[in-house]
Amino acid sequence: MNYHNRCKLHVFGDVYVTVNDYNNITYVHVRYFDGKYPTKKGVAMSLARWKSLVQLIPKIQENRSADQSAFEHLGGNCYVSITDGIPGIDLRQFWMPDGDLQVKATRRGVHFSQQDFDKFVDLIPRINCYIPEFHDIKLCSERDDHQNQQGLLRCKECNPNEYHIQ
Repeated sequence: MNYHNRCKLHVFGDVYVTVNDYNNITYVHVRYFDGKYPTKKGVAMSLARWKSLVQLIPKIQENRSADQSAFEHLGGNCYVSITDGIPGIDLRQFWMPDGDLQVKATRRGVHFSQQDFDKFVDLIPRINCYIPEFHDIKLCSERDDHQNQQGLLRCKECNPNEYHIQ
């Protein structure tokens, strides 16, 4: 098992962003810490999910300014959302119960107030300094196997809830 921590940056309260390598795969974590130890409350994003989040920031900010709800999939059932009647932005892992047609929120995630989300957004350039490969990352949707609907539906990252092709 190979583990290397690239950075740990404070966002607000007990929430930190960490960039680390685990078994030669880089992850960006946004999670609560209990003292110096990470908790299960938070999300771990692959670099493709991180890049997807970074690219969605302007849209999220636009929806927030217009008081519109948003529910954007980053990949692998990880979503960033704005919900009517609930102030702030949610970055959370979801799951789909057997026999259900809609994903459900888990406890794994972070809820940002609007001010805390602004702090998070301001940290993104610093975070990306620890990810030199950021600009080389290809989003799932940019791959050759996503050029048709069948390829998209077979992708475990874009469609983690196993839509079955008849």
